[in-house]
Amino acid sequence: LSHPAGADHELGYDERSSFSITVNHRGTFTGITDEDRALTISELGAAAGRIATERRIAGDGAGSAIATDAERFAESFRAPGHVHLLRAAPGGLADREGHTELGLALADAAGVEPAVVVCEMLDDGTGGALSPTAARAYADRNDLPYVEGSELIARFG
Repeated sequence: LSHPAGADHELGYDERSSFSITVNHRGTFTGITDEDRALTISELGAAAGRIATERRIAGDGAGSAIATDAERFAESFRAPGHVHLLRAAPGGLADREGHTELGLALADAAGVEPAVVVCEMLDDGTGGALSPTAARAYADRNDLPYVEGSELIARFG
């Protein structure tokens, strides 16, 4: 971000944070409700899909359409909002092995559009991040797959 408060060099967990701006879809009211966030997330996925499809058809990897994409984005979304946008490192997992890049590697492997939702699992007792052991137990209790980031990096990195 081109604002002094936007500098990420003082983060205790990562010098290259993927966090960017927050947005709401223009069709939302306050943006805070589950329904408003779901609309914003759905429309972000649809927008990413349109842009990716248009770039594939045009053969444009990343360059010339960016200004047009930004203008079209602003027609549908406003900032600040309640949904955090994350920026993947340009080289994906080769550049950064974070949640953002892991999520996009999974999307690519699944053949879906390059837009994913990530959410940190929190511990009800401490309010901190859920430990891997507790996350695996949650997955087991709820019949969900559990995959370590290192497994994804080994497969897609």
